[in-house]
Parts: sequence; C-alpha cells; structure tokens
Amino acid sequence: MVFNFERKAVMLGKERYPFETIEEWFERLDVEASSAVYQMIRYGDKHVDEQEIHIFIQQIKAAEKVLNHK
Repeated sequence: MVFNFERKAVMLGKERYPFETIEEWFERLDVEASSAVYQMIRYGDKHVDEQEIHIFIQQIKAAEKVLNHK
C-alpha cells in the first residue's frame, strides 16, 4: 500500500527523496499516518494488531485523496 502511494506521489512530483526517512516524507506531505505502524509492518519487529493496521490503511487512503488534490 505504501509502495503504491509512493508511485502515485512520484507521478505528482511529490516523491520521497533518497535521503528522506518515511517520517520526514510523511511530514513534508502533511500525511497523517503512523510511521511507527508502517515500520512494524515493514520490518516485522513487533506485533501489530488488526485495529492498528485498519487505522493505518485508512490514513494512507486519506493521504492519497489529499495528494491528488494538491
């Protein structure tokens, strides 16, 4: 999901810079998504419950809508 979001951002000129962390990128784009949840899902360091995943998915969907209107 984040990969698809990043692809859309690239097409809109809002790509993530090579030196930029996910947190910095989300902040620059005013994305209200938990980078902590992303990190846990991406790297599997900790258990993420279904509620956290659901919230993260909703946040990314909302960010996509905002990205399309900027």
